[in-house]
Amino acid sequence: MILIISDRTDLQVYFVMLELEKLGLEYGLFSPAEYPASASISLSFDGGVSDCLFSLESGQLVRASSIHAVWYRKPGLPRLNSIHTPHEREFAFSELRAGLRGLYDHVKDAFWISSLDRMTAAANKLGQLRLASQLGMRVPRSVFTNDPVTARDFVAANGNRVIYKSVGDVGLISREGAWDEGTVVAELYTTLLDRATIEEGISRIAACPALLQEYVDKDIELRVTVVGESIFCAELLSQNNTDALVDWRQGDIFEIEHRIHELPAPVRAQCLRLVRSYGLEFGAIDMIRRPDGDYVFLELNPNGQYGWLEALTGLQISKAIAERFACCARSDIESCRRPTTVPKTLISHR
Repeated sequence: MILIISDRTDLQVYFVMLELEKLGLEYGLFSPAEYPASASISLSFDGGVSDCLFSLESGQLVRASSIHAVWYRKPGLPRLNSIHTPHEREFAFSELRAGLRGLYDHVKDAFWISSLDRMTAAANKLGQLRLASQLGMRVPRSVFTNDPVTARDFVAANGNRVIYKSVGDVGLISREGAWDEGTVVAELYTTLLDRATIEEGISRIAACPALLQEYVDKDIELRVTVVGESIFCAELLSQNNTDALVDWRQGDIFEIEHRIHELPAPVRAQCLRLVRSYGLEFGAIDMIRRPDGDYVFLELNPNGQYGWLEALTGLQISKAIAERFACCARSDIESCRRPTTVPKTLISHR
């Protein structure tokens, strides 16, 4: 069975479910957000034998030993509606998290898209810039610093045309505790800084480091989605939309024209190598094509959204995910896994 770990409100999983059904593959949805209210996990250890029994969204009880593949999508946090005091909620959340970890540990030998430890490693944006550069990809001139002198020198060296972007969460979140998913009170978009903002920001940078990058002129923006060996690329004509000039997320995505884009072979190879290097089965890469035709890497999201790309371009990403599971269902699990490091022969230094 293929275990899908996500929230019932995640529409993208249903498109993959349809493709799995076409392929005759058995699957089940486990939603951590319904644990413990309507979902259960039972772990037992006896005489050197361990067992894990858990319930799916459908109510079906399943043994972890029956799971041969896992798709970790966008699960929500456990809901603690019946526990009211903060200290009890913190304790309960810690216990629930141990239960989830126990479940994931019992299926760790399955084929994952993608494993939690590899997604965590791949989410480091600063590490991405270093690795992408090692792989021969062009990256923006960048500095991450809390030193005002370093920041001021970088801004001057780039003619005061710099952008700010976060390296962690893109939202300012208010939450009551670890068990609270929180409320987004503001969103941090990639921002082209004016002189006043630069001066104010540099005066406060000692309190919180910032990632500054040269502003890269755009012809088009690209979203490259890698699934196994397959690459899907969509171009976003963001420069035709005033609100999306600097960060396409600030515009209405359905008002931005999308087209299927054919990447040059060397750039395709670099994208595939980047995702492989982290041992990922899935990756969503943001890039820019400059007016001179050069391609610039921005960042990698190891678990990014892709549903809107299918809707606007017809790219069959959900089908590719289902077929990746089908491929591994027909072969040895070990043969499906990606290497955790890139062979030296794949690395070029610039």
